[in-house]
Amino acid sequence: DELRSDLLDVILASSDTSLVALYNDDVQARDLAAQAEAAGQRQKTTQRTAGRKIREQCSDLVSALMICEPHYVRCVKSNENKAALNCDDERVTHQVKYLGLPENVRVRRAGFAYRTEYHRFLERFKVLSTRTYPAEWTGSDKDGARCIVEAATKLGQSSFADEPILKHLAALGNASDTQFGRTKLFVKQPEVYFALEKAREHKFAAYASKIARSWRKANDMKESIIIQRDLARKYSSIGKRRRASSVDRPYLSDYLRDDDAAFRGARRGLHAILKHYNDDEGRILFLDPLTRILRKNPTPKKDTPPGFFLPRVLAVTSNALYLIEKCSTEESGAKHRVWQLRRRLELREICGLIVSRAADDIVVLKVRGERGFIKADKKALIDSGKWQKNADIKVCPITGKNFGLLSAKRHHCRASGRIYAAEACETRQTFPDDGWHQPERVSDALVGLHSSEPREDIALSLERRSELVAVLIKANNIKLRGENLIDLEVSASPLSITPKSLEFGIGTAKLESRPPQITGSIDKFQLDAPIGVDETAAQAKRQRADDRRARRAEARRQERERRRQRDAERDALRREERRKALREKKARKAAEREARARAAGATIISGSARRRGIGRSGGASSSSASGSVATYSAPKPQQQIRDTAQPIRQPAPPPTKNISSKPPPPMLKTEPPKVPSQLSAASEYYWQHLHTGAQCGPSTLAELKAKYEGGETNNDCLVYAAGVVEEWKTIGQVPILAEYLAAKPKPTPPKPKPPPPAKKPPPPPAAPPSSSQQQQSRPRPAQPVAKATTSSNGGSVNSELAAKLARRRAAAGE
Repeated sequence: DELRSDLLDVILASSDTSLVALYNDDVQARDLAAQAEAAGQRQKTTQRTAGRKIREQCSDLVSALMICEPHYVRCVKSNENKAALNCDDERVTHQVKYLGLPENVRVRRAGFAYRTEYHRFLERFKVLSTRTYPAEWTGSDKDGARCIVEAATKLGQSSFADEPILKHLAALGNASDTQFGRTKLFVKQPEVYFALEKAREHKFAAYASKIARSWRKANDMKESIIIQRDLARKYSSIGKRRRASSVDRPYLSDYLRDDDAAFRGARRGLHAILKHYNDDEGRILFLDPLTRILRKNPTPKKDTPPGFFLPRVLAVTSNALYLIEKCSTEESGAKHRVWQLRRRLELREICGLIVSRAADDIVVLKVRGERGFIKADKKALIDSGKWQKNADIKVCPITGKNFGLLSAKRHHCRASGRIYAAEACETRQTFPDDGWHQPERVSDALVGLHSSEPREDIALSLERRSELVAVLIKANNIKLRGENLIDLEVSASPLSITPKSLEFGIGTAKLESRPPQITGSIDKFQLDAPIGVDETAAQAKRQRADDRRARRAEARRQERERRRQRDAERDALRREERRKALREKKARKAAEREARARAAGATIISGSARRRGIGRSGGASSSSASGSVATYSAPKPQQQIRDTAQPIRQPAPPPTKNISSKPPPPMLKTEPPKVPSQLSAASEYYWQHLHTGAQCGPSTLAELKAKYEGGETNNDCLVYAAGVVEEWKTIGQVPILAEYLAAKPKPTPPKPKPPPPAKKPPPPPAAPPSSSQQQQSRPRPAQPVAKATTSSNGGSVNSELAAKLARRRAAAGE
């Protein structure tokens, strides 16, 4: 390393000659540098010594450490083999113990284990309160956190908290366990935080189910519009009149109300039936209560009119159609009512749909299949293997009783063909498809799971007839016909309940909700229907429905836009509050660092002092040289703390002047734009870098203008200056500043050249001197100044060659 000049002088002044001899090379180098400086040549810049580099790096490291906040990270090695997904419990426990983690956890839990800002708590747990979600919360973040705490406390105290962990939410109401600070919420027990997370998961699960239902409903609504328009064209082609309530009615697929006492338990019974036929994995396309038109009342009374409407529930899946009914059964001597299957039809078995041209709610399903009378044969069933043989079964599989002459008697289940004891198949049911037209024994586990009515056409009356027709047409491409006189194909079984024909006529009743009136004989029904509406009125109603949907969609879009704007404003306000808190925190830390530096005797360099060069080598002012402390201003970015000892630098020699053959043109002077009085109020500007997005500054207005002209910032970047821009704004939002930064300096015209002076007349020739005088007083010929010439490649010819050429010409007498 090179010694500084003062240290070299100290060593050379030593009386030890051997020590002085060690630095002869340094003395020669300094002398050569002094000669070169005296000759006007540029001296090479000396390199920094290793000690100076170490000192500067240590100073920068200490400054960076003083700015940062300490965060302790403890690393735990899971195993010695560096294997993934492998944890050595004994080794990890040893590390956790000797790192002191249990003690840290105990200390943390002794205070407030969970602490967070109000806005973060509100964003994470807002789903727990109906006041904060789904309705938009417009109050302060602290009030929103209070609402969430109150709702969670009530949830923990209620009986709906089915999980034990949710009981801990009741502790949120205790003032000792929950504290509301100025900007944060403090929760003491960690179990309360875990309970909050669990309640949040439950809410998300409930909302997920609701979203799924809403999504299906939205898809059904979109699909219903297409179905309704397609069905309207089909109805128009067959000349059918419509009910006003059925025009453009929304399609929901599931119309069964669980709170209706008449249909309570129907959904549970239907799921059992679907599970028996392995049809429970698909979606139910249509589910609605309806009535089936029967030929006669199953329990007739005196003077009963022909026809009867029997309430049932209809379900349509992607595979089959199900008709279920609530029936009375007797089991173990007790009577109770359960939902049983009356008829199951594969969709491919439905060959057609028939509706009348009147505005009624009746549809007829045309069914394929044999209508003749079928009688079962036990011997044939046993021989074919559908029934079990008596000799093969010795014990009842349900009761465990032995079969024999003096013991339990064997009974075949008509549904499965298996053999049970009498106690296991007491219930009786008809199976017309298999030839059992009288009630026969069936296993208790299979009661109500098989069709108990014969295969024949079905006449149904339901309010949502159009939706059912549309679903069946789409599911199996079934043909639709319109007839006012409908003939039905009935079964030859004594269990047949369908009328042979239906005749429709347009009545005078305007009330659409009442059931149709049936007249005529028991085989031929005559039904009246309301007046309904024609196609023109139906089209006008559909148009009004489209307009309403468009208005609702526009209102939802505007509400989303307003909510987005409010969210953006709220986020901007929160960001500004966080920036303000961060600036205050940095100012406090800067004041603490200044106090520590003052106590250590260091010099505090402010931003304005740095710009003026105070504290820098070669430009230290009198205050820094004398050891006084400069005025401290708490800036927003970090300040630097530097040691008072500054490295000594030699002044740089003046630059050498190049002699040119032609003087340069006069430089145009420019007048800088005037600084507005509003902008001069601020001395420090903080601005955003265009390419990195980082905060830069503090800078003067002139420095900011230079950065603006250099392309490091533009009108889309943020700027802040106390007294001018009190909050972070883009430069374009401050017109005065944007106009000043974009202004270009105006060039001033050069002054006119003065006229050249008049030429003086040449002096008269003097008398020639004598030879002796000429030899004594002859001066040395002056060396003409060599003009710099330019080579073909633009370089300059060496000045020494030009001087030699001039001396030769003078010696030759030119």
